[in-house]
Amino acid sequence: MAFCRCFNKRIFNWKIAVSFMCLVTIYFYLYQNVNSVFGHPHLFRSLIHVMNKNSPFDPHVLSKVLKSNGDNNTLLRYLVTPSSISNHTLSNNVTSISTRLKYQAPNESTNEAKVRPGMIDDDKSNLSSSKENTTEDPVNHMLEQLIDIKNISSLEEYRTLLSLNKTLPLLTLFTTMKVMKAKFIAYNNTLKNWKKLIPFVPAPIVFSSDSYLIKQCESDGWKALPIRRIAAGGAPVLKDMYKDAMSKFSTLFYAYSNADILFDDSLLQALWLTAKTQDLSKPLLIMGIRTNVLNVMPHEVITWSAMKSTAKRRGKHFLRNAEDYFITSYSYPWNTIPDVVIGRRAYDNWLVLNARKQKHNLIDASDTVLALHQTTKAGNFEGHRHRDGNYNLRLLSRRFGKIHYGAGSTICASLKTSRQADGNITLTRRTKLMNLCFPI
Repeated sequence: MAFCRCFNKRIFNWKIAVSFMCLVTIYFYLYQNVNSVFGHPHLFRSLIHVMNKNSPFDPHVLSKVLKSNGDNNTLLRYLVTPSSISNHTLSNNVTSISTRLKYQAPNESTNEAKVRPGMIDDDKSNLSSSKENTTEDPVNHMLEQLIDIKNISSLEEYRTLLSLNKTLPLLTLFTTMKVMKAKFIAYNNTLKNWKKLIPFVPAPIVFSSDSYLIKQCESDGWKALPIRRIAAGGAPVLKDMYKDAMSKFSTLFYAYSNADILFDDSLLQALWLTAKTQDLSKPLLIMGIRTNVLNVMPHEVITWSAMKSTAKRRGKHFLRNAEDYFITSYSYPWNTIPDVVIGRRAYDNWLVLNARKQKHNLIDASDTVLALHQTTKAGNFEGHRHRDGNYNLRLLSRRFGKIHYGAGSTICASLKTSRQADGNITLTRRTKLMNLCFPI
């Protein structure tokens, strides 16, 4: 009654009502967001602990991750790394992260919650508390093995650990394709060839918006991701593909390769050696030249041994200043790379040149990694003949001025892989670089 009398006397103030509703809204907003952070105190304290101690983590990176609205998949990729998990403190404090992670089950038709390392689902649904089920915590299982990853004796032992879901895969390998009659045999060879790299590669990725192509790739065990940006007549922006692949898969390395390149186990051997000997928390780039083979037929590359024989019998090494695959560590700063596109001139040499200029670890794997290029009627210089073939040249010259692209040749890398007489691969340092490699 009192309220009615006040209302009738026009004492009721709409401004007060609106202010009250705003305060209620702000209250619930703050409650929800503050609770989302402090509702996981172990995570918060572990981050503060890491930033206050002498640790390999960058406080600026961690502060950005904290502000990413609870994107703990991103956070996990910074925390769960083989080079940085030397501290037992992290393994004790990372349990709260696992409560927000959900790994994609290998069989979607069942509800069995099996862990598939390397594949991250965007679904951040609440899982059971790690305190209640610490013995089955997938992150703890990974940590236990990642701490000793450099002590794993062979690739076969590593394969066994992957089958037991106890470590991260070696590589996320991705490319892009177009439905082309002239490339039909070559791309089908690639679909079969890259699939042989599983489980060291969780699943090859194709970036495409073509529904037919996506269906074909997925039927062969590949994953498909959309192309975010294009330029220069439809060519994808390189760094976007790396960033998108990193957001979906957690592996030690990430690689783009042209879709007509085939690999064998020599790629796995080189990456295994690198993972055991190099600090992956620092930017690292591995590249190499290709071996051209004209009109490759399926039976010539049906197995790795057949592929080696074909390359030895019919293959020819390509130019030292042409790179067709780029393998980087998870820590590679792709945000700093210009918007160069694939399939056009100059981006390959600039990436190598930039790695030298920034003093990144740079490895030439040409002498040990077989990268078989399936040469078709189009030849070996397809990108040069495109009407936008100079797109990257113009983009880079506007930003950096005159560039000496010769310094971005494979032979300008300070480190290279070499094969010993017993068949094992080693990393050696080039004692002297050619004049071509200067100035940087």
